[in-house]
Amino acid sequence: MTEEQFLQLKSAGLNRIHSGFETGCDEVLQLIGKGTTQKQQIEGGQKVKKSGIELSIYFMPGAGGKQYTEKNAIDTANVINAVNPDFVRLRTFVVKSDSLMYDIVKSGEFTECSDIEKLLEIKIMLEHIQNCNGYLASDHIINLLQNVNGYLDKDKNAMLDYINTFLALPRKTQRKYQIARRMGFAGDWTMLDKLSMHYQYIIEQYEKNVSDGEQFEKLLNQYMDNYI
Repeated sequence: MTEEQFLQLKSAGLNRIHSGFETGCDEVLQLIGKGTTQKQQIEGGQKVKKSGIELSIYFMPGAGGKQYTEKNAIDTANVINAVNPDFVRLRTFVVKSDSLMYDIVKSGEFTECSDIEKLLEIKIMLEHIQNCNGYLASDHIINLLQNVNGYLDKDKNAMLDYINTFLALPRKTQRKYQIARRMGFAGDWTMLDKLSMHYQYIIEQYEKNVSDGEQFEKLLNQYMDNYI
């Protein structure tokens, strides 16, 4: 679309566009068959912003798997820096069972990131965002830390501190929170004691008995499968 067409949409009353960029990494865009490039995202995003229409883009940490995990975060930050969208919304990538991506995983062509590795992508992306004033929103149950929210110019350090606080927790505490969150818990790790004794017992048993890392990730994904 041309800049003039976006201006016509603005004049007609359209005040926000939501766009699933998913990633700013060309390799990952090709991997997931998105049908666009980083260059096109930047050009299109800049046209929307110039028209005066708000732009809300979506980022999927983990979409590139272990192979592209750091590049996925950094290249996405580069797109955000070039466009300065009004909103960046997090939608953590999870391989849905019986999907085309699930078949690629089974073939060995794609290795899914762990729950923590996907959180690290968000951290890396945040660290590389500069001179942007949009709002980062972790507004979906699929995200591990729902309280990673704030303006990129004013709250970036606070968001990074919040992530780092979680990453510094004992692994047992992290695992218990991960299980609770993937079961639908809406609080953060400081509120685990607010759960009923029944759910606290279930979480304790899972944390104690599922010690293998691969099996633990499968357990988490079983719950997340319901959210997609």
